[in-house]
Amino acid sequence: NEYGQAQAGFAQAGYGAEQSYTDYTEVERAAYNPTQEDVIEYAQFLGIQDEEQENLIWIAHEGIAAPLPEDWKPCQDEDGEIFYFNFRTGESSWDHPSDG
Repeated sequence: NEYGQAQAGFAQAGYGAEQSYTDYTEVERAAYNPTQEDVIEYAQFLGIQDEEQENLIWIAHEGIAAPLPEDWKPCQDEDGEIFYFNFRTGESSWDHPSDG
């Protein structure tokens, strides 16, 4: 069932058994607007490191806001951190699922 899959997925994401299915907020994709900090962190992940490459920040913004594969949804933990959860398989990831 979806609840059991979610529990397993949260365990993969580093959540303990004491946390429940309701310890996150599903983020509406249409309303999701990554923060500047999120974009910069993702830019660094992509290798955009210094001021000379500042003109490439738009790539990071587009990447972090890219459409998700089917069955994946962005979620937010209690600390406001975004992670991705597949409600069909129970898989979770801190990285965008398309980053593969």
